[in-house]
Amino acid sequence: MGYDEHSYTIHERVTGFTHRMNLAGLMPHTAFGLNTREEVHAWLGKLMATPNRPTAIFSLNHRTSMFMLQALSERRIRIPDEMALVGFDDFDLATVLSPPLTTVAQSPAELARRAMDLLLMRIQTLPGPAQSVPAKILLPVKLMVRASGGPHATN
Repeated sequence: MGYDEHSYTIHERVTGFTHRMNLAGLMPHTAFGLNTREEVHAWLGKLMATPNRPTAIFSLNHRTSMFMLQALSERRIRIPDEMALVGFDDFDLATVLSPPLTTVAQSPAELARRAMDLLLMRIQTLPGPAQSVPAKILLPVKLMVRASGGPHATN
């Protein structure tokens, strides 16, 4: 669940998530265009009204995770007892939330360093007007297991 389905990084997160869910024999559902707290709240309302509602949500960025936490709280849905929640992008307050939020962490400092290295390399190697040369760099991530990830009810 998240926004901007046309973003390369979001696409990669969804691809990885979907692949791992399929390997586990599970059929994930995705939702995009959830840019505001109100949109997340409305989506959650529709989701919870379905007969086969999920027991876990994977949010694609910390902003959407915060909206989801608010919407779950407002609907009095207990995390992780009724709905597990895992977010992508760790943030400082994730450990002090109640319950602490399970996240996939990446290093913003390493991301910035690698981007700067690419920029400097392009500046130094291109004699004329800059040309776009695609580069794909995969940086490691780490799963920060905290209480919001489960166990959860299966009712």
